[in-house]
Amino acid sequence: MFNLHEQLIKLQENEVEIHTDFSFDGIDSSISKRTINGLTDKLVVSGDSINDDSVFGTLMCFARDLASVDPKLVARGLDMLVTGFENEIKQAASAMATAGSDPTQHAEALDRYAFLFQWIVERGESTASQSHTAAAAAAASQAKGRKRRTNATASGSSSGTSIAEVATGWKSKILDLYIVLQQLLQMPLGRIWNSVPERDTFVGVFTRLAHKAMEAPAYAKDADLQAALFNSLCLWLQNYNGLYGLATMITQNLQHYEHLSESMAALVQLAYDRFNGTQLADEVLRDIASKAFNSVHDKAGPKNTARFLVKLSQLAPKALLRQMGLLIKHLDSEAHILRSAMVDVIGHLTLYLASQEEQTEIIKNQIGEYFDIIEQRFQDAHYLVRAKVLQVCQFVCSGPAKFPKRRPRLISLISGRLEDKASNVRKHAIRALTLLLETHPFSLDGAELGIEQLEASLKKINDELEQMASAAPAKPAEVEEDKEDADDDEAGEGNADATMENAEAEADGPQDFANAGLSPEMAAKAMHLQFQQRYYRDALHFVYQLQEAQPLLLQLLGSTNKGEVMESMDFFVTAVRFRIDDAQEGIRRMSHLIWTPNTSSNASSAGDGTAEEARGVRAKLLDSYMQLYLTPSDRLSAAENTSRITRNLISLTFGATLAELTSLEELIRTLMEEGLVSADVIAKLRSVYGYTKQRLPPAQRRGAIIILGMLAQANRSIVTDDIDLYLRIGLGKYGHDDLTVAKYTCMILQCLGSSKSKRPGSVSANLDSEENKRLPMGNPIFDGLQRILEEPRRDPEWFPAAEQALNTIYALGEKPDALGARIIRAQAGLAQGLLALSKSDTT
Repeated sequence: MFNLHEQLIKLQENEVEIHTDFSFDGIDSSISKRTINGLTDKLVVSGDSINDDSVFGTLMCFARDLASVDPKLVARGLDMLVTGFENEIKQAASAMATAGSDPTQHAEALDRYAFLFQWIVERGESTASQSHTAAAAAAASQAKGRKRRTNATASGSSSGTSIAEVATGWKSKILDLYIVLQQLLQMPLGRIWNSVPERDTFVGVFTRLAHKAMEAPAYAKDADLQAALFNSLCLWLQNYNGLYGLATMITQNLQHYEHLSESMAALVQLAYDRFNGTQLADEVLRDIASKAFNSVHDKAGPKNTARFLVKLSQLAPKALLRQMGLLIKHLDSEAHILRSAMVDVIGHLTLYLASQEEQTEIIKNQIGEYFDIIEQRFQDAHYLVRAKVLQVCQFVCSGPAKFPKRRPRLISLISGRLEDKASNVRKHAIRALTLLLETHPFSLDGAELGIEQLEASLKKINDELEQMASAAPAKPAEVEEDKEDADDDEAGEGNADATMENAEAEADGPQDFANAGLSPEMAAKAMHLQFQQRYYRDALHFVYQLQEAQPLLLQLLGSTNKGEVMESMDFFVTAVRFRIDDAQEGIRRMSHLIWTPNTSSNASSAGDGTAEEARGVRAKLLDSYMQLYLTPSDRLSAAENTSRITRNLISLTFGATLAELTSLEELIRTLMEEGLVSADVIAKLRSVYGYTKQRLPPAQRRGAIIILGMLAQANRSIVTDDIDLYLRIGLGKYGHDDLTVAKYTCMILQCLGSSKSKRPGSVSANLDSEENKRLPMGNPIFDGLQRILEEPRRDPEWFPAAEQALNTIYALGEKPDALGARIIRAQAGLAQGLLALSKSDTT
């Protein structure tokens, strides 16, 4: 009679008795193959063939000599056992379904299969690990000149080797085994084994093997195998009192195996949702709550537990909520990674609670408590926890719930982190502000947040309320317009109308305007106006908070940390999109970033650089300007888009300083070189520059010629294709009336003679000698330039215009000195005549 418990003890002590002289060690692979084929034929026909001593003895020899068997035959041998095991299960199920049959007759065969699975899997894993360790040691001994760190890495990596990586098909057979096992675990095993200890011994073999398989990353990465293992363990939990055994397994895995932390969360979630595993989740979480983690002496424990809790809060937040009263103590843990995880958990639980259809007072109070905790963690001593708090604020406020009453306090706290000593915290603070701006709930008036527009709307509402109050027969009782309900932390809706409706529905003690002398219709209108009044006040407060943060964000544009710079750029681009006042100043400052070296190394000094940071600040700057000024709108026609883009480019020159124009020139030149400025836009700029039908605002023509000059730095054909336009406008009547236009016209004409680019890589650097040929002095260009220089003007703009005219003469003319001499003689003669006239008047 085979006793599984006794045989497992002997196996552990290496005292298993095999009553046969056969051995797979030292025999030819063809003989091994024939032997395995013969055993397969017997087990396929009848699973209980394993009770035959000769068959069982040969199978034990296979397990004993597994290291000597050809790796190609190892998976076949396991497949043979899985097939026989499946047949035996079918026979046992048939016996249970047949009246008068005795299912206990199948207990011994099933025990033998379990014994062989235990032996073969353990021997296979042990053999693979030893072989890899020996190979790693040999390789390490041959590399004596390598660093100690490299050797340690090589030796430490051997522990992750599994037979699944050596024997082809092994992993798929383990999968088949646990798929078959699920069928068995759903059967009433008490009818096969008369005693509970015998049944538990049998089931324990497969739970231990499942645990062994999960330890190896090769198995854990296979989603199908993991699902089969988890389902088998959950059936054990559900049907065979596996609660404490499975809970112990999970806590041990969290303590020792980093790759299993998130997998264990998936296991708990599966048990909780599908196998009534509430007790399992409670047991595991209570065990975690009872531990005191110390990151100094224990590195893996806090890290693995933190990942488990965060993943579980995403998969099964309801399970975590039951034990949050115990887990909350980890917010004061010495391990910062655990404090960070608890903040993350609270964020996910807040989203879960806010998503509930029925917002009871208990849920509202719970959300309020969680927000209080998040606000407290802004002052955490460790910078990673503070950064995590900011990340939590981002995903909590980007969900469907807007939390309008919590946002002002969050914005204030986030703005304070812009001066944090850790660059990683500052970066996430900027990102959080950007996201809060993108998801703001003030969607009336097209979601635009211009102060002038908001104040005008508020004034209009105030005037209406004053008129209604003065027209009432009796003075209405004072309405508490700014009443705040501290307990009402309901999730705000995504649009302003819904926000106001929510406020109307939940405001405590609304004023009865009918009793104040107003009709019901007028009272309802007055209430609606008051909620609009509150809406615009909140919107203005939100804008004022962002404006207070803008000076710091302008400073961070000059940071040496790429992450901070790029997040600041995103903020100002978003702020301009929502019409935030003074945001344009940030866009102007951004233009100076065009001089930033475009290197992909050292993406972030905090060590958390992203792929976007690796692309470089210059690329981000170009994308930002493209998004703001050059991207066509789907709502406009092609002609309308061309006009819109042209206006955008011209507006960049308004009020710009010399430094800003210099940076803008480099930026526009780069955009042109990359083909991001269309020919239609260039034609429209020429049209604006050359417009003569009606009076054109001077800033428009000036802006057009400035942008054309910047584009010409990359493409000289912008000048050569229509020289007459520049002579007629810039060197003609309009240039005479506006010397700024004349100055910039002279500058764009200088591109005609640029034999070398002012900057490396410019298109004009590659033009051939014919294109760089100087112009004869009889060219009409020089007549226009000479008129600028010879005409006396008291306008202070004449000096920079004259300077550029001289530069153009010397850049383009064949004999510039000759023309210069004539101009000097003419001016000298004019000066002598004026001097003589002055003397005659004096005498």
